[in-house]
Amino acid sequence: MSCSKVFSGNFPELIYNITKYFQNDISTLHSCILVNREWCRSVIPLLWENPFSTRTKNYNFIKFYLQNLDDDLKKKLNIYNIDKLLPSNTLFNYICFIRYLNIWKMISSINIWIKDVLRILKPINRNESGLRKLIQTLLFKILIGNEVNLHTLDIVIFSISNYKSYYYDIFEIILQNPNFIINNVRNLNLSIGVSSSRYSNRNNSDKYMLIKDLLLQIINLRSNLKTITFRTESFPLYKSLLLSKDYNCSNTLNTIIFFRVNLNKKSEILQINSLELLLQKSGVYLESFEYLKFDINQQLIELIEKYCGNIKNLYLYTSRYHIISSVLNLIENIKQNLNYLSIHSFDESISGIRSSSTILRNLGQILPLELEYLNLILNIAVSDFKIFLENIQNTFISKLLIKNMIHVDNYYDILFCIKDYTKYNKRIRYLSFRDFINNDLFDLKDLIKEFKLYNIIVQRYDLYINTLSIYKEILIN
Repeated sequence: MSCSKVFSGNFPELIYNITKYFQNDISTLHSCILVNREWCRSVIPLLWENPFSTRTKNYNFIKFYLQNLDDDLKKKLNIYNIDKLLPSNTLFNYICFIRYLNIWKMISSINIWIKDVLRILKPINRNESGLRKLIQTLLFKILIGNEVNLHTLDIVIFSISNYKSYYYDIFEIILQNPNFIINNVRNLNLSIGVSSSRYSNRNNSDKYMLIKDLLLQIINLRSNLKTITFRTESFPLYKSLLLSKDYNCSNTLNTIIFFRVNLNKKSEILQINSLELLLQKSGVYLESFEYLKFDINQQLIELIEKYCGNIKNLYLYTSRYHIISSVLNLIENIKQNLNYLSIHSFDESISGIRSSSTILRNLGQILPLELEYLNLILNIAVSDFKIFLENIQNTFISKLLIKNMIHVDNYYDILFCIKDYTKYNKRIRYLSFRDFINNDLFDLKDLIKEFKLYNIIVQRYDLYINTLSIYKEILIN
């Protein structure tokens, strides 16, 4: 009875909650549209919430956005004959469904679409750069005019040298319409594709300062940002943004992600001092801390332990045996909030092997009673792994991912250890296991059936996807 009502469209909220599980399955969502009108109305917003990031060879959906232009703005497209492509009407106001916007991907999509348009229409005016600039400006004006509620905004600048031609007009539109940022943007991702050591060119240096000023203004437009992601090595830029006296996000910000930010080498002391200033100001609000590019050092561990007591997601790479005890102490001291833990320690040196052994022999004793996610990428010896399994008997782990990087053929030995453990201790819900040559438990169908008898779901080991899902869960909660 309830099922028939769902398919007849009597429970739109329930339909939406069901179809959210297919959010990244475009083909399934397209099939859902065909069920009936109610399903179509529920699914369309999911299909159109992040259109520029969907891999496709056809970017004709851009014309559906341009259909929202008023008559005066449409006239600007006449000289390119693009007005002939615009639909007379649409079933939905598709642009209102956008929730995630990557400016660079939007620009790239426009570029591909424009090449096809010019090839098909063959207009008299073939000024490609002028048309590209016009379309991206018009699209942003449509976004703002329709009061689109963005949840996530990605600002990706691959090159300082071509920054102005691609981004200046867009930044200016954003700054002239602050409500575009203020309304709902909670997650701001910044990526500047150049390190500070390359600013010797005076022209690039001026553009760097302009970028810094514009980004600072954009950050300050949004006083309750929840997460900021910084990419590449330009830590001085990020430092100036986050430590500015005008910076006003610290009361709501709970996640700062640094990706490929260099805290080592010649500038290590300077960078650590700068990072300490940042953590003094925002560390108490941090819920996620990942450090992957280099071995984490003793100073940074001490800073995390001192200022970041509310971490829920901790992701560390380390192969230095002499700091493993400090890493374990950190985990134990923050375990009251810890829910997601990932440790990489797979260096083939003697130090790396000893590090993995120490982690396996001690980690299980200090874990909290419940973890949503535990991911271990280690050099795993069977004897050490047995000790680890014995020590986690009282810990419930919803998702356990294990990757063995040791160049020894002990794949099945470890599998049998896992099977024996789970047979008697049913405290794992999802399980993934892979070895150094990418043998994956997911490919062993008979073993999957055995694990299913213990109510354990085997999943393919995919670290990247799982990391993204962690962020989504943290941000939603």
